[in-house]
Amino acid sequence: MIAAFVQVLLMMVPAAALANGAAIGLSTPVSELGLSARALNVLERLQVRVVADAAIITRQQLYLTPKVGSKVFNEIQSKFDEIGFPIPEDDVDLLLRACDLALR
Repeated sequence: MIAAFVQVLLMMVPAAALANGAAIGLSTPVSELGLSARALNVLERLQVRVVADAAIITRQQLYLTPKVGSKVFNEIQSKFDEIGFPIPEDDVDLLLRACDLALR
């Protein structure tokens, strides 16, 4: 239920821009974010294929995923922070951030 609510809210979020000028939107494939193969494999395991999919996982879920060490965790977290779609700490933070993004 929380995931569906967050998905609806995120449909209202404008695209972010990376330093190179490329627009990053919710439908941007994670494969275009410049992540390592190991980080992409972790996101695939979590069924995160586009930026919007990452909005419904928490940092705790990411860190507890098998074969995720601190290096991959930090890489993924840093990339999503950089593009303006930070991965939430927990379910409460997930809802708060989704509401905040939708109201921008």
